[in-house]
Amino acid sequence: MLCQMLISLLLGLFTPFCTGALVRESQSLSATPSSIPSSSTLTGTSGSSALSTSERGKIITLLTTLPESYLRCPPLSLEQVEADFVNLYFLRRPDSSGKCKAAIALFKQTLGPPYTLAVQNLSGGFRGLPIFLEFRRGRWLDVTKRVLPSFVLRLERPKIKSRLARDGSGLLVAPFDETDDFSKPLYTLEWKRGLFWPLEMKTSSQVFRP
Repeated sequence: MLCQMLISLLLGLFTPFCTGALVRESQSLSATPSSIPSSSTLTGTSGSSALSTSERGKIITLLTTLPESYLRCPPLSLEQVEADFVNLYFLRRPDSSGKCKAAIALFKQTLGPPYTLAVQNLSGGFRGLPIFLEFRRGRWLDVTKRVLPSFVLRLERPKIKSRLARDGSGLLVAPFDETDDFSKPLYTLEWKRGLFWPLEMKTSSQVFRP
């Protein structure tokens, strides 16, 4: 009887404290910094994503701060972007002149910055290779030569075309022509451990649609 009274007393003392802690934790997780733009302004957001509102905001900030030198176009505005937060794939619609169309894919990292961004200008088709960037210590760095295999980098860019996977899994490299056919790639590269690795297996063309 005495033990039951003591247990009841202890529960009464700790319940308010635990409840208050849970409320505070919930509030901190749901808070959105005012300096981060809302992802609700992006068009074409598809599917459900496990990303928090804060994490989406960080991704949007990365996209909208990409320098013109890498985009070869004016900086991104949210109204131009079709976003897929499930697969971390973003498509920039062309401007009124039909230029500045681009695909941006985020590849998850296990060390260093959380993402490596691939930027591919699609205004002239799929010619060449994407640029791969990371945001470190307040500035953008071109890490293309680090993440791609050397035998891919040695290919003459005017003679090849490439396509990013829509699900962040890899990259197709094929001989250049004026079509968007990648059914016979030279290389199918898989993103693994922060680098691209060649695969022998065929990859579904649906994953690599623009």
